[in-house]
Amino acid sequence: MSALVTASNVTVTRNGHNFLEDISLDIGANDFITILGPNGAGKSLLLKCLMRLVSPEKGYVTQRKDLKIGYVPQHFSVDQTLPITVKKFLALRKKISATEVDMLAERVGVAGLLEKPMHVLSGGERQRVLLARSLIGNPALLILDEPAQNLDISGQLAFYRLLEKVYEERPLSILMVS
Repeated sequence: MSALVTASNVTVTRNGHNFLEDISLDIGANDFITILGPNGAGKSLLLKCLMRLVSPEKGYVTQRKDLKIGYVPQHFSVDQTLPITVKKFLALRKKISATEVDMLAERVGVAGLLEKPMHVLSGGERQRVLLARSLIGNPALLILDEPAQNLDISGQLAFYRLLEKVYEERPLSILMVS
């Protein structure tokens, strides 16, 4: 299989309504794909299908064997009563050394935030931390669900520049919805 992920004639139905109908898509090595569409069009649902978190009623999704996927969700919030720092969040349930955390944090511009509690971060800071976490383990495919949705225009531009830099420096494919 040359593609990282293949979706073939995928249809997903919820409450008698087709949210995705006859969708086919191949994601190859070093692809950078952005899917655009209005709210409610099924973009996030498509991502969940491609990650095999949701099964289609029709069609199929296949992934390359041993595919590592990094994921940045559309919505992510941390309860203020959970006193977890950025550094601890990055290492949470991930096999990564303190040195690797420091290097990755430096790479995505969050090194100065490592001792801050997650709940005090701005939207842009939080997105960069989520990006850093998604890159742990060197995934072959990075999936981002509207990563700049809640950022102001300068934050969006900065995030997209960072994403471009990551893409240029790492051997990975990116699939993003917006």
